[in-house]
Parts: sequence; structure tokens; C-alpha cells
Amino acid sequence: MTRIPLRLALMIACVFAPALSHAQNFRYTVEQLGALPGETSAIPFDINSRGQVVGWSGNARAFVFTDGNGMVELFGPTGRPSTVARGINDAGIIVGEAWGSGAPLHAVRWSGGPAEDLGALGTTSRAWDINATGLVVGVTPADALNTGAFIFDDGNGFFLLAPARDYSVAYDVNDAGVVTGYMTAPGGYHAYRFSPDGELQDLGTTGGFAHNFGKAINISGQVAGTLHSASGNSERVFRYTDGLGMIQLGGVGQTNDVWGMNSRGDFVGRGQPTAGLLRAFIYTNEHGLEDLTTLIDPALNLRLFYAHDINDAGQIVGLAHNYVTGASVAYRLTPTIPVGAFAALAVSPVSIEATSPCTGWVTLTTPAPAGGATLFLSSSSVSAQVPGSVTIPEGTRHASFPITTTHVPALATVQITAQYLAQLRTTQLDILPAAPTGIDDRTPAMAVRVFPAAPNPTGQSAAFRYELMQASEVKVSVYDVAGRLVRSLVDAKQEARLHSAVWDGRDHSGRSAPSGVYFFRIQAGTFRDNVKLVLVR
Repeated sequence: MTRIPLRLALMIACVFAPALSHAQNFRYTVEQLGALPGETSAIPFDINSRGQVVGWSGNARAFVFTDGNGMVELFGPTGRPSTVARGINDAGIIVGEAWGSGAPLHAVRWSGGPAEDLGALGTTSRAWDINATGLVVGVTPADALNTGAFIFDDGNGFFLLAPARDYSVAYDVNDAGVVTGYMTAPGGYHAYRFSPDGELQDLGTTGGFAHNFGKAINISGQVAGTLHSASGNSERVFRYTDGLGMIQLGGVGQTNDVWGMNSRGDFVGRGQPTAGLLRAFIYTNEHGLEDLTTLIDPALNLRLFYAHDINDAGQIVGLAHNYVTGASVAYRLTPTIPVGAFAALAVSPVSIEATSPCTGWVTLTTPAPAGGATLFLSSSSVSAQVPGSVTIPEGTRHASFPITTTHVPALATVQITAQYLAQLRTTQLDILPAAPTGIDDRTPAMAVRVFPAAPNPTGQSAAFRYELMQASEVKVSVYDVAGRLVRSLVDAKQEARLHSAVWDGRDHSGRSAPSGVYFFRIQAGTFRDNVKLVLVR
């Protein structure tokens, strides 16, 4: 055995340890996907659970990228040589659009063979996404004043989701068949959810923004999208969650847009300051909004300026700029710490009145193996009862389970836990006491119910929830211990239901607030209250 002198061993450790420590700080590794032959650039747009990526290279040459095969061109139907690929499901079925000289834009599908022309209602159509059951969503006619959101399946052809609306777009569909997009509404454009039972749900608005656009939906029904001011000069991102409603989550610049979201509610997009460069971002519950470029190795000389999609393994695809060579770079990011086989546990709604129905969802990173995948469930309280286990069928990635709630005398926060193999995930369900019955039961003092801020303490952001018993003009602001206004969060008339205001830990100028004690202050009619929050940086 060869022995290394102690002094030499220490010198080697001193040389290499800092480099290893530094490398471990990068949240993602970067893979450059290249371009089709004859092209210098490509735009990756969607990624499935297997890491397959679709998009287009050059001006209009659709591609699919797979590990081992690299980037392969997807050809259009006869007479429509120009192609774009926008969506891919876990089975590798791809949708997009194709067109040619004298041949208008049509939604197309690639299922392993030649491209299929799906046709259109009117002259044109565009397919945006496809789910695990083969349901296709998009718009028809495309780029017209009377554009209509559609669902397409082989048995029924095209079906318009919102025929009574002047303008609607369908961007995304989850594996349960629930669709999101946006449509005309009184006063502007509103995000919506369309369910398989035919219900079209307007997701409403949030204070200070005239328009909102649903861009992505996950298996539990969360919707992520963009808020626009009436002037169009201000754009912020939002996430809609049953039980919380539409929550404005800020931005990484003056203009922001969302494109993809996974089952954990992580979403990606791009933002731009008024006088700055485009930047790709990610939002997670753990870290809030982050500039993705700060999470990769700077030695790569890349500035990530578009992030288009994120899968349940946490892989992200988008477009970057190499600031040394000036080249555009198609990329796929992979987390340096793997997500694991068990991708997500969610409940919907996340806050309910006692005895109301609630559904839990479990998601695997990749399809379940032969015989299916059994996950074991538990609850921290008899107030929320779950079955002992749930099985995800073979070849699929999601399963739902019922949650039964019982009467509670006060707000009860219950932890729901699921285990798959050696991996545990936990989520929180808030159960509210049943609302009083009878007119005389609601006194003026109970016109508003407020709940503790969560998480508390927090190092990033926190939510303050309150329930209005009747519609009211509401103001919610954050103050420091000296009574100085730090940030206004809500100033709008709100309907009678549970609401949530989220503070991202920044003041009105966008600067991070220092560690300390803060207060959410709510004013609703004659009602006033303060809720304490501790911020720890």
C-alpha cells in the first residue's frame, strides 16, 4: 500500500475542498441541447416525466429531444412543412401546429408515425398541450378576434370550452382533464378552469390588476399565471389554490410571465426589469421567486432568460444566452439533489370548513412499475381521516384519495403524510369550524375571522388568511414594530369567503425587509385586527 505523507494529504485537501464545496452550492446542472442540422438555435418548450423535450429549431422546424438520440426533427403533414411542437405527454405523444404556403395553420399530433392534421373550426387552429389520456387543448381559429379555446379528442373532435365568450385560449390540461387558460370577462381577461363535468370556473381577480391569464395547471388543480395592470405597464405572477384563492406572488422585474408548473406547485417563467435584461425564474414554496441564472455554475457563461416548463423531477427547459460567444443556447436543467421517486403530495382545497369534502393527490416522478405503486397514508388528527393506503396504477403517475373531516371547535391544522418506499412527504390541511347558522348568530364582532400567519417564523414569505362573513372593502398591510408601513397587500372590495394575503418579505420598493417583528394589519369595514409575524433572515 502506498502511503501519502500527512502534510501532502492536507495540502491536497486544502486545494480541492473549496472547489468541491463551491460546486455543491449550485442548485442545477446544465445540459445544452444543441439544434437541428443546419440551424444555430432551438427553443425548448415542454418536458415530460421521462425528460423528453419538444420545441422548435430555427424559424419553424419542430423537434423532440430524447436521451441517447439527441434532437430529432418532426416533419409536418403533406403541404405543411413549417412546424412547431408545444406539448408532450408521458407516452411521448406530441402536439403543436403546422402550416405551409397556401395552407393555413392547423393543430397537429405526432404519435410515433407521420404527423396527423387535427383540422380546425374555421380556418386555423393551434394545439398547446396534451395530457396522459390524449386530450388536446388549444385555440381555434388561431390569432383571430373571435379565437375560441378548445378540447379535442378522437371520439368527439373539437369542442369549444367557452362559446359564449368573445375570446378564449386554452393553454394547459392536467392528467385529470382539467383545463386552464383565459377568457373575456367583465372589465378584462380572467383565468379560468374547465372541468370534465363541463363546469367553467372564472378564477376572479386580485387587487390592483385588471387582467389575469392562466398558463399552467397541475394535478391538484392549482393554476399559475400572470397578472396585468389595466395599462399593461405592470405584470406580476400568481398562483391559484383551492382554499386560498388567487395569490399575487410578485415578480423578478416590471414584466413577468409564467409558462410551466409541476405537481408540487413549483412554476417557471421569465421576467424583465424596466431597464434590464430578460431573466428566467422559478417559484417554489421553500425559496419564493429566484433568478435561475443565480442557481447554476457561473463558469458556464450563461444567462438563462426563458424558462418554459418544469417536470415533477424538477427538470427545467428553456433558452439561454452565452454572453461570451453571443450564441442562443437551448438548455435542460436537472436538480443536483434528486427529487426522488415520490414527487408530490397535495390536498385540495388546502383550507375547508369542517365536514366539507376534500381530496388528496399523490404523484410519482416517473410512471408506476408493473403491479402499481402503493403509498401509505396517515393523518395527525382524527379531524381529518384518510385511508391507510392508495395505489397508483401501473404506467400512471397520479392517484387521488378521499379525506373525511369532522366538526372542530376552532381552527385545526392537520398534517397529512404519505410514504412511498423510504420517502416521506407531508402537507397541511386547515379545517375551519362550521359557519354559524341563522341570521342572529353572526354578530358585527364576528364579521371577520382571522388566522395566524404561516409559516411563522419565516425566512422568506408568509401568508395571512382571513374569512369575510359578508362582502366588504378590505385593506391588508404589513407594518413594522415602530408602526411604519412596510407594504400594502390588499386594497379592494372582496366577496364573502376565505381569503389569503401573501407577503414576500419585501418593502414597497422591492427591498428585502430586515429580520424582526412585523404585523399584518387588516381593516374590513369597522373591523380592525393585527397578526404578529417574525421574519428571520
